[in-house]
Amino acid sequence: MALALDPRFVVELSPQPRHVAPTHDVFVRRRIAVALAAVVGLLLVLGGVSVAGRALAGRGGVPASAPAAQPVQTAPYVVQPGDTLWSIAQQYRGDRSLAAYVDQLVHANDGPDIEVGQRLVLP
Repeated sequence: MALALDPRFVVELSPQPRHVAPTHDVFVRRRIAVALAAVVGLLLVLGGVSVAGRALAGRGGVPASAPAAQPVQTAPYVVQPGDTLWSIAQQYRGDRSLAAYVDQLVHANDGPDIEVGQRLVLP
């Protein structure tokens, strides 16, 4: 007796699919999608940094644009004969150390050299 196969239950095996390279259009669309994703990611990061910067700048009682150090002011002091930076520092240093104030004087007046009649900037 011959075995008859019902055609409804016969499965035909297909060969293995072979790799097909994407077309140029598909390649371009993929590259555009990747570039757009990178731009969106960058915009999200920059937006987060901006929000974080504004949040951190608002902390504390002093605005972010205010200088942290005391402003340098021109004093009505004019160098007299016999004055040195050390003698001037002794007069105007207040509670600061003498050596630190002399360093500030040198920095504020562009060097250690002073001349009689020169107007000094006192920190």
